[in-house]
Amino acid sequence: MPPAGLASLLSRHAGRLAGRAAIKGQFLRALSQLIASSDRGKFPEPEEVVTAVHADVTRQFIGLESFVTLCYARFDLDGCRVTFVDCGHTKTVHFQRRPGRCEMLRGENIPLGFSEREIYHQVTVPFEAGDVFFFYSDGVTEAMNPAGEFFGEDRLVELIQTQSPLEPEELIDRVHRAVVAFSQAETFADDVTCVAVKIADTPETLPPGPGVVKGDHPNGNED
Repeated sequence: MPPAGLASLLSRHAGRLAGRAAIKGQFLRALSQLIASSDRGKFPEPEEVVTAVHADVTRQFIGLESFVTLCYARFDLDGCRVTFVDCGHTKTVHFQRRPGRCEMLRGENIPLGFSEREIYHQVTVPFEAGDVFFFYSDGVTEAMNPAGEFFGEDRLVELIQTQSPLEPEELIDRVHRAVVAFSQAETFADDVTCVAVKIADTPETLPPGPGVVKGDHPNGNED
């Protein structure tokens, strides 16, 4: 980890792949190799990490007719900003306490396994105390009710906006219960995984001080 930081990786695979644990392993290896090869152990940028993983696995994925969508995000608590690389994953919900609304964050890159020529770029977004970042798999928004309707982005955004005061683990539980109630099912055909990160409302996070992050990780089925 970089000083005063937190990183999150959410991925989903399609095809004959080993799953989320294998992708996490690739990221950890790429991170270690990039740090070891830098001049002074400089921590690599997210786009450098994703590019290194892409170089290692994309040809194999193409051969297997498989691909991986993912969002790799790094929170800089000193700089009060998050930098992420989005590879065709679901849009990240960013609730901004000021002005009290949600923005949908998305990059422009395609999933790993589509093209060996892809060049990955990162996006940086500022945050403040009270902001919430909500990452999720498409099993959340594509959960269907008996009438064939999707839970959808709009319901998810409205829920996060109205429940933003909750702690991350409580917010994830509230989303999960809402999806279950909507779909009228306790089990799902697709992966239902969420990651919530809330910027703590403490004196240290108020401008111009650094941010403090509270985070909670997946609640759902593993691939």
